[in-house]
Amino acid sequence: MSQRHLGRILVCGTLWALAAVLAIAPRTVAAQDASSSSGSSSATKLPEIHVIATTPVAPPARPAPVARLTGPATRAPATAAPAPAEATAAKPIPGAVDQDKIPSNVQTVGASAFEYSKTPDLLQSMDRALPGVALSSQTGNEFQADFNYRGYVASPVIGTPQGLAVYQNGVRINEVFGDIVNWDFIPQNAINQLTLVPSNPVYGLNATGGALAFQMKNGYTYHGAEGEVSGGSYGRAVASVQAGGEVGNLSGYFTADAINDAGWRIDSPSSLRRVYADLGARGDQTEFHVTFTGADNFFNGTAATPVQMLSQDWSSIYTNPQTTHNQLAFLTASATWKPSDTWTYQAIAYYRNYHQAHVDGNGTDVSNDPSTCIPPEADPKLLCFPNLDGTVSNLTTTRGQTVPNSGALGFPNILAEIDRTWTTTNSFGGSVQAASSEKLFGHENNFTIGLSVDRGLVQFSTTSELGTVNANQFPTLQGFGLFIDQPSGDVAPVGLGATTLYTGLYATDTFDVTSRLSVTAGARYNFAQINLNDELGNNSALNGNNTYTHFNPMIGATYKITPNLTLYGDYAVANRAPTPLELACSEPTRPCLIDNALVADPPLQQVVSYTYEAGLRGQFDIAKDN
Repeated sequence: MSQRHLGRILVCGTLWALAAVLAIAPRTVAAQDASSSSGSSSATKLPEIHVIATTPVAPPARPAPVARLTGPATRAPATAAPAPAEATAAKPIPGAVDQDKIPSNVQTVGASAFEYSKTPDLLQSMDRALPGVALSSQTGNEFQADFNYRGYVASPVIGTPQGLAVYQNGVRINEVFGDIVNWDFIPQNAINQLTLVPSNPVYGLNATGGALAFQMKNGYTYHGAEGEVSGGSYGRAVASVQAGGEVGNLSGYFTADAINDAGWRIDSPSSLRRVYADLGARGDQTEFHVTFTGADNFFNGTAATPVQMLSQDWSSIYTNPQTTHNQLAFLTASATWKPSDTWTYQAIAYYRNYHQAHVDGNGTDVSNDPSTCIPPEADPKLLCFPNLDGTVSNLTTTRGQTVPNSGALGFPNILAEIDRTWTTTNSFGGSVQAASSEKLFGHENNFTIGLSVDRGLVQFSTTSELGTVNANQFPTLQGFGLFIDQPSGDVAPVGLGATTLYTGLYATDTFDVTSRLSVTAGARYNFAQINLNDELGNNSALNGNNTYTHFNPMIGATYKITPNLTLYGDYAVANRAPTPLELACSEPTRPCLIDNALVADPPLQQVVSYTYEAGLRGQFDIAKDN
């Protein structure tokens, strides 16, 4: 799919209309910052190893602001070009650790990897830029693929056991209800840097396999204006704009994109509409940012198709509709205070509103076969439904009616159902942290401590509409406005309310024992409280209160064998608490159909991972000019 862009028009210049919207005219008309486009490097300074990733400010005594415009302060200056003596003696940045001192295989990717001219979407960009990852698809839609790393998954498909934590500007964006990751909400144009970290407890819940941290652009890290229009096969059309700059102590950045794709399979179109904006201000010791991410995306995902149909047409689908409508409003505010060269204090607060409407055409257990609806358990003149105990009873609807076995629903017509789910979550919270780079016993040391609190409110509802999928209408299902209410068969309307409270206290420290040996130790205490409430009042067993706690330590070390070769190793513990969805969907004898039912289930245990890692990393010049 990465070869689908057949034509491309790139328009670079000053987009005055967009700059007027920003109300900030860039002082410098330039292409994207060179530091933003650089890839990973052994000299790269990584973002803070915690849940806050605001752009650190420069030391108060630093007189030349231009040096800060080359990228976030968490990135090291390039070492290839000669620099003044005062630049080569740069002091350590509180909370930012040199990559060669991190005892795991951390990978960083710069902004250039996410350009539309290289890959058509975010997931393919990550697959191309990050060794050791792979993509898979449950939905059949390229914008909703699964991201796999070391056997752990970050997926947009509800019900998938998630094993990776994902952060945007320091805020965890795994959705509250099922810890899913909606990749379509992240505008790839706005990404300044991506960091992939193996299992590390400091990144909180769900980081059992690792964490992905997206640091977005702002007016200090991106200067200029750019517009792009592209098109390709299967109805692909993309339009995007971005602009950023600073005036005095104020900065602004804005990007928007629109993507339409008809898909290569039948009835599989997608449309994405996204915006991202950042407004910033800074002084000698402080820096503030307010960001907003908005999205309104629609997908027609086409899942698995029988091989008999594929042998006739590879683009065929089995049942329709299969649609998902995602909407997002995500607001963050962050502040950094750096009273000295060796201390930094940071705070971030956020509000995230997420709504998903899913429509899924499926087969059904409802039967119109007279040989199945047998008296005295069921009247063969009415539709029937199998119960969990092995018996059969006549089907009832949400209005308490039975359904005659006649007409369009009568035998031998093929019955089906259209399952619909609605999920609305409101999450809010924040983090505070302090970081120090003061020497300890005369040795370089970088210490970070912080606290995070996240609150989530969930409304989930589902219905199942009776329909048919006959030969003359295949593969589109036709609904009849009759909604199944069969609790004895686990197909009934559900209304679930859930509240979550996640709290974490964490600390990490990197200490240089010698100029070659660095030791890192850290820990996090996680507290998770999940409450469930049956809002329809027809299944009180759904109600429940669940609390989980766990202490997760880590320790590791790096040793610089030569200036170009480093040995590293670490041990880390991480945990994942069950999500509200999993708590309401775990009874083995009453399997929960994700798309159409939740049932009362026993409490689940949390998942705890123990990770050992060791390796060598280095950078060598294979060929040099004499």
